[in-house]
Amino acid sequence: MIRPRGSPIEMFSSRRLAIVYRRGFSTTGQRCVAEHRREDSIGFIGLGAMGQEMAANLLAKFQAPISSFVIHDHSQSSVTRFVEQHPPLDSTSVPIVTATTPASVARLASTIVTMLPSSAEVSEVYLNLSTGILGGLADHAICATLCVDSTTLDVRCATTVSEKLRAAGAEMLDAPVSGGVVGAREATLTFMCGGPEATFNKAQPVLNAMGKKTIYCGKSGSGLAAKLTNNMLLAVSMIATSEAMLLGQKLGLQPDLLARVINSSTGRCWSSEINNPAPGALLPSKATPADRDWQGGFASRLMAKDLGLALQAAQADPALLDQLPVSKIVKEIYSKLGSDPGFSGKDFSVVYDWLQKNHFQPK
Repeated sequence: MIRPRGSPIEMFSSRRLAIVYRRGFSTTGQRCVAEHRREDSIGFIGLGAMGQEMAANLLAKFQAPISSFVIHDHSQSSVTRFVEQHPPLDSTSVPIVTATTPASVARLASTIVTMLPSSAEVSEVYLNLSTGILGGLADHAICATLCVDSTTLDVRCATTVSEKLRAAGAEMLDAPVSGGVVGAREATLTFMCGGPEATFNKAQPVLNAMGKKTIYCGKSGSGLAAKLTNNMLLAVSMIATSEAMLLGQKLGLQPDLLARVINSSTGRCWSSEINNPAPGALLPSKATPADRDWQGGFASRLMAKDLGLALQAAQADPALLDQLPVSKIVKEIYSKLGSDPGFSGKDFSVVYDWLQKNHFQPK
């Protein structure tokens, strides 16, 4: 029987593991099962704003042949959207398999990438012995598994997950990213990686399909340490850029002129040149979230989360925490934005708008 393009076929129905969406003309479900090879299949868990773009590039740009592309998200609408946005190119297109749980992903794919909101979701997805990846490995005693987690999370949580995965025989790499949604969409992300160097080398083909640069930072948790310190600096520079842009306008300068001066001078940084927080500061061809009422981009609540994680890591050494006075103030500001419904979901450059409304208004 020939099924229409994109039609679902239940896979391993007795266990209700997954649904296959053939991205070409499909034959019977039995043939789909026969074609599926775990060792040649890739799984992706977490299809949020970043994950859906990363998964799309992994599906399209991974160089080696893929038997199946297995996806999972707690939101069925995210799964449906991904399937609908990636119709078949021809009858040889890789089938998309929608797994019912992370454990099902582990049973179906030997390489798994995760992009999740926080430490709590990472612990649940990886360590739940019933529905998590570790449960899937235990069920089938599968050892030849590579897990790459790009979530920004607590360093201690990352090392705990890594230790338990390695104890089960799997390989684990923490690989948080820099580049935001635009970088995820354009496959220009930078991956900061922590774990055994051999695992880092093994993950290169996967990472290269989703980004342009991979940096090995050392042992497990080192990639997260690098990401958190980078984001701490990013938050500081965004607030400083916002204050400079607001002050310049108060002194009579137009935002586009001020941005040209800053970006041709020693004050230039990513926050001024790429994601300038002032509306109209950059050319229309380089429009930023500020030109869209700060919609899209990296949410303020997520920046507040990352700053909290950075300072939490510093708390292990009270003396070290006392040496971060500026970062503590920046964390307080973003905590206010992150808890305010008017700012929490907008790009973190909306701190410009918050400062303008709270500190640059006439008294």
